[in-house]
Formats: sequence, C-alpha cells, structure tokens
Amino acid sequence: MPMTKQAKLNQFDALASERDLLSLYFYDMETNRKPDATEREGKVTARLYRAMGAQAGYVVLKVADGCTSPRLVTLDALRDQYASYYDAESLPIRCCIERLMIARNKLWTTDHASDTAKQCLTCWQTRTDVPIAPCNVCGEPVCVECQTNGKHSH
Repeated sequence: MPMTKQAKLNQFDALASERDLLSLYFYDMETNRKPDATEREGKVTARLYRAMGAQAGYVVLKVADGCTSPRLVTLDALRDQYASYYDAESLPIRCCIERLMIARNKLWTTDHASDTAKQCLTCWQTRTDVPIAPCNVCGEPVCVECQTNGKHSH
C-alpha cells in the first residue's frame, strides 16, 4: 500500500528529529566524544550523550540479544515511552532510564549550583554586588538588601 501525501506530512517531524539525532550521533562518534553516563542492566546497555544540551541528552540503547540494532532517542522521549510499561521484560530498560535520569540531574545540578547559590529568592535577581546569605528563620538564600529593607517576609 503506497503512502499518501498526508501520511508523509504527518511523519515528517518524526523523521526530521530522528535524522537530527543520527547526525549528532555520527558527529559525536567522529570527534570521539565520551558518553556523559553509561548504565548496564542485564543485557541492556544505555549510554547518555550531551546531557547538558538543548535536548537534555540523547540515549544510545543497545540490547545484546544478537538481533536488534541500537536505538537513538532523547532521554525524555524514552522515559515517556516506557512510563506505562510494568512487565519484567522491560525492567532492565526502565532501570537504565531511571539511572540515566539521575545522572543527568546530578550533572545539571553540579553545573548550575553556583548559579542558584547567587540568586535571591525574594527579589529573584542574581546578585554579585551584594552578599547573599541564608535567612535566619527559613533558611532561604536572601540578599542583604532584602533582609535590611524588610522585603523578605515569612
């Protein structure tokens, strides 16, 4: 059965995103980029690349069963796809996905820890000119200006 023009248009975005992932993966392999995180569970190996990128990372998912080829998919799309699976067959993949999510969050947290420590939670400004210290009552990071002017309330 031949594909209609409407079916081709409907699949264009999915094909374009898959092409972009393949292009990025080939570039990363050509430049010998190392994965940000690697997880193994049973016969499943999942490698996370570009966890700090705009797509929040993509995964190369390999199942060592001798007949399936590796899959390239964004980490969030993979998590959404396996969110409703609760069978024993998908357990190794779900474990790898969860561990990669934790690794990505740790990478993101360590990279942005200095940014959040300098932001006042009262005026929501990132301050470098005024010291920021935790509030004595609630412990939130508040700049000295907001503490002395009474802007910070509980």
